[in-house]
Amino acid sequence: MVVRVSTSVEEYYNIGLDLEKWVNDGLIDVIVGEDNHAGSVTNPNVEYNELLSITKNTDTRVHASLYSHMDSDRLNEATIESIRGAACNYWDQGVDGLYVAQWFSQWPYKASFYEKLREIPYRDIMDPKDKFYNVATSTGKQPPGSRIGFTPNSTERSSDLFSKKHGDSLPVVLETGKSVKIVNRIADDLSKWDEVDRVFDVKLRFRITSAVETDQYVFKINGNTIPDTFLRKINRTYLMGSPRHRIFGYWYVFKLPKEFWPSKGKNTLEVTNLKRDGDIVNLPELRDVEFEIKYLMGKNYHRSFVDEDLGPYEFANE
Repeated sequence: MVVRVSTSVEEYYNIGLDLEKWVNDGLIDVIVGEDNHAGSVTNPNVEYNELLSITKNTDTRVHASLYSHMDSDRLNEATIESIRGAACNYWDQGVDGLYVAQWFSQWPYKASFYEKLREIPYRDIMDPKDKFYNVATSTGKQPPGSRIGFTPNSTERSSDLFSKKHGDSLPVVLETGKSVKIVNRIADDLSKWDEVDRVFDVKLRFRITSAVETDQYVFKINGNTIPDTFLRKINRTYLMGSPRHRIFGYWYVFKLPKEFWPSKGKNTLEVTNLKRDGDIVNLPELRDVEFEIKYLMGKNYHRSFVDEDLGPYEFANE
């Protein structure tokens, strides 16, 4: 017997499901935990601690729902780097298995589909490979309160600490003079791989919609302010075209030095809106938060067949 329920004990009690009694009575073999907060999209920050707690010392297994649908302005389906990030985070929490949710939408299946399936059972194989960790962003396709037991609270979304037990979800308003904190979990032990010179690049990206050139923001990771010397600000206030759909604003991209690398596990990211022109009606929103971690195959290996550090190139016989 397999049941698919919310990862939140409170949510399934609210709709009359006594899951803990089912477990104690030995009625179910597997619980598939679903994140009802951000919707059916790839979310590496889903917490399974409550389900693992009620199944401890029982024969009931807990499986994590691994969605492949990204539904961003750039991607419809998650890349293998995103799948690795989510899968590793789930394995690290102690789940007993993975449930590949809605992957049939990728039909007809291509080589990248099978590559993902081959890797996700093996935590050690994925460990020294590129990963992408995003904070789930609501697409707006589901009306507020449509997900089981969750009704957004507008005062929560602009609070100093925006954090929910089943994983942070964006967007969130950035009020002038206030801070927003978002927790993003990563599975990588960067210090371990740095000792053998395998870490190639660590980037942290924030996207703020309705941002303008005169805005002033401060960005922190685990309480440490990231200097602007590591920042590349990219103006996307208007686009004539984009890969999937247009989202206007600014990207704030940090290429992180070692002293600002994220830690294995939960990392607290903080954005403070220091200054905003009072004549601008729309408040800015933090819409995207992303870690991107890249590795080398070995200490002195190239990144790909064509390494950008080796300069311009052309292919033979063209």
